[in-house]
Amino acid sequence: MNRRWIIALFAFLLFFSIKPLYGAHGFGVIFDISGNAEIQGTDKTLLHLQKTKHLLYPVKVGDIIKTKANSKVLIISRRDSKGYEILSDSTAVVQEDSVKASQGIVNIKQGYYKPHDSMQQPKTGEGRPGATVIRGRRTSCIFLLSPVDTAIIDPLLTLAWENHCKGVKKYTVRIMSGTKLIISSETENTFFKIPEGILTYNENYDWFVTEDLKKNAVGGRFFLPEKNKVAEIRGQIKQYRQDKNDLSGRLSFLFFLLDNYLNDSADEEIAKLEKEFPENEYIKNLNQ
Repeated sequence: MNRRWIIALFAFLLFFSIKPLYGAHGFGVIFDISGNAEIQGTDKTLLHLQKTKHLLYPVKVGDIIKTKANSKVLIISRRDSKGYEILSDSTAVVQEDSVKASQGIVNIKQGYYKPHDSMQQPKTGEGRPGATVIRGRRTSCIFLLSPVDTAIIDPLLTLAWENHCKGVKKYTVRIMSGTKLIISSETENTFFKIPEGILTYNENYDWFVTEDLKKNAVGGRFFLPEKNKVAEIRGQIKQYRQDKNDLSGRLSFLFFLLDNYLNDSADEEIAKLEKEFPENEYIKNLNQ
């Protein structure tokens, strides 16, 4: 093989190794729909978009979106978190790196949090709370409420559980870091507020609650990030709550929570969305 063929082969392999995967996995997702709109896939299948069913619908490269009068669709890119707002009476084509109008207007909007695959949560590594959100494990008659498997931003958080055991008068709560027992305390309540000075930043913790009859026990885990990271997350949460009260802002905030492993807080947001949009399977899949 001569040098020219080697160079050509190298260029071919390089092109396909760096080519974005958004065509295969989706360019982005729909964050808002108003009025009458439709999307045509590369297989020519036509879908009428409904706000009740198609929020977080995955948009692929090659899809064509059409809006009717007084309608619009907002797509958020997974690549760069830009928003592409397809306005009234417009036709737009999803390309590898943008959404382009072939008719009408597509506005580019900033300030959204990049959505990941709506069917999966990101992996964390280093033993931190992982991709699977455990909603609570029922071991006999004790059921964990919070925290279960999540990052936290309050070192003085309250541990909470439900009791369905008969005859129970008190519980023992234990918090461990690795194999080290951090605190053991008894309570008659179904909650326990962690005292000041117990938790350390940038540490993983396991916690367990056992009822006094010693027949039922259940446990959860949580992670307290570095102090600077906690301050950063708190600041971003405050900003989101002040500035992002519309639907697209709420979805952006949800992905922010998921990406920072704040699973318990994300659960609350997902529950609200499920109540508002009970027909939406993409929102339900966030709970899987």
